[in-house]
Amino acid sequence: MTNPLEGVAVRIPRAVPFPDAQVVWLHMTQPVYRQTNAAATFTSYELRMNSVFDIDPAIGGPQFNSFPQYAQIYRLYRVLKFRYHVTFVNADATEGMAVCAASPTTVGNNNASIGDYSETRFGKSASFGSVSGGASKVVIKGMINLPTFFGGVNYLTNDALGSLVTGNPATLLYFEYGQVTSTAMTLGCSVTVKVSMMVHFYSPFLNII
Repeated sequence: MTNPLEGVAVRIPRAVPFPDAQVVWLHMTQPVYRQTNAAATFTSYELRMNSVFDIDPAIGGPQFNSFPQYAQIYRLYRVLKFRYHVTFVNADATEGMAVCAASPTTVGNNNASIGDYSETRFGKSASFGSVSGGASKVVIKGMINLPTFFGGVNYLTNDALGSLVTGNPATLLYFEYGQVTSTAMTLGCSVTVKVSMMVHFYSPFLNII
């Protein structure tokens, strides 16, 4: 019996290779927690604005969806844009001001100058009322283009501002958010932070088919 496929070229399908680079949005939401001003008139918290590997050293490790998957494909990353959406809900009788801003250097948590950041180019602020006085909830949101924040196109070629997927950039940029009140707070504000980063992944591992 003659084989009907004899002499017919058969093409074996191959897996489509991953591109040499990808630009994607990654997202995370910090759990709701409460900030209080127990003995001072300010409270602030700091995030690493250009680190998708470990944005929050207090928690440690990746918190972004899909980052572990991309880290299996690519060796390097660089954050291009930082988008934030921070909600403050006051549970206290004290009024105050919520602040979000960016800093080229670390200022640490509970920075006494947090109120000054509202006057910077990348700073935003909003006043919140007491829990019984209305307008006790405020939302501050925005997006920071990191090459613009850093000061030019050198951001895209500076090795210290990108990193291996197993670590943080050598030069870190920071996002600061917090609240300022005229008197101490007992119950404080509940704060929810949503962050999205536009990330450039590149230099794929050679063993990826």
